[in-house]
Amino acid sequence: MSALSEQILSELRHLLNETRDGGSVSPSVYDTARVLQFSGNVTGRQNGYAWLMAQQQADGGWGSADFPLFRHVPTWAALLALRRADPLPGAADAVQAATRFL
Repeated sequence: MSALSEQILSELRHLLNETRDGGSVSPSVYDTARVLQFSGNVTGRQNGYAWLMAQQQADGGWGSADFPLFRHVPTWAALLALRRADPLPGAADAVQAATRFL
């Protein structure tokens, strides 16, 4: 089997392992960030910011390290959303780390 075929199969296995019961996938950093950025003052907003910050990787970016070329868009979206969460503890640090990552 070619190296490309092996890589594709490896990535497919990884994606299948990430799916939940019934085939659903985990929550999206990008979608969550965009909702937080553009929604008004809704109930649960602080929980959304906390979840978003908990998904940040040690290098300051968001997204799977298994797919490094696809990390800039969710990181940019999270950074823009978290700029609105400044009084939230840890938000300013998360924004600084994301800026360094980008």
